[in-house]
Amino acid sequence: MRRIFFVCTVFICLVAHGGDAPRTVDIEKDIAETARLQSKGLAKARTALHSAYLYNGPAYFDPMPGVKKIAVDVTFSRFTDEFDLDDVDIEDADTEENFGSNPHIEFLSSAGKIVPESSLPKGKLSSLHVLLVYVVPPHTKRVRLSYWGAVITPSIRLQSLTRNVTGSKK
Repeated sequence: MRRIFFVCTVFICLVAHGGDAPRTVDIEKDIAETARLQSKGLAKARTALHSAYLYNGPAYFDPMPGVKKIAVDVTFSRFTDEFDLDDVDIEDADTEENFGSNPHIEFLSSAGKIVPESSLPKGKLSSLHVLLVYVVPPHTKRVRLSYWGAVITPSIRLQSLTRNVTGSKK
């Protein structure tokens, strides 16, 4: 994800500079500014972690053998426009190891049912209830979420019950 972010940022910088290769200092400055803005997306937000469990529903990725595919049911509120769901990381709460970001994202109704993104209200949302799907090593027992280096949820034990949730078509 970070590599994709860097490549996209470099492309944006090239377009902003009229296609000419910008100086390295300009690219680094643009990347730093983008990171600064996005990292503040949850600065005053509230995050409610509802559950985390083994998941065998659909995702945009096919997990490698030997890993667990898990879903984290979470609600974000009071976030800014700079908040980017793709940048929410999953961590092992016991070892503090970060397993990365770029989860498969399903939007949820207030009742916890998967809904298409097109059904979300237009304009600024006051809260966002989502299912974030990640892969973690098989020994992982408790997880937590972080965003740009800051832990944003308490730890939660992975439920051993596997849920089969019907996802929206992506």
